[in-house]
Amino acid sequence: MYAGAALKDSWSLADVGISFCSTLKCFVKEEDKPTLYVFNAVTQDTMPVMESISLLDKTVSDLRTLVTLRCGLPVSVYCLRTPRGLEMYDCNTLKDYQTDIGTAQYI
Repeated sequence: MYAGAALKDSWSLADVGISFCSTLKCFVKEEDKPTLYVFNAVTQDTMPVMESISLLDKTVSDLRTLVTLRCGLPVSVYCLRTPRGLEMYDCNTLKDYQTDIGTAQYI
C-alpha cells in the first residue's frame, strides 16, 4: 500500500508517483476463489461453487446435488458438461473429467 491505496502488481512504482525513500506497507491478502464455476445456459448466469477443494474428489452426482440446491432445477432436467461439451455421468468423479480448480462446467 502507498498513501492508503492498494498497488497492483502490473504498476511501475515510478508511474504511480512513488519517489525514492518512500515507505511502502506490504501485507498478505487472502482471497476466496471458487473451486468451480457452473454456467447455466438457460439463464446465462455463471454460478461460483465455493466448496472445499475435496469437491474435486467427489462424484458428478454430488456436484449436481449442489447445483440443484443452488439454482432450483430438478436433477432430472439437466446434465453437466465439460468445457469441451462432453457429457459428465453421475457415477464418475470430477477428476475423471480432468476437472481442476477454477474450471467451468456447463448445464
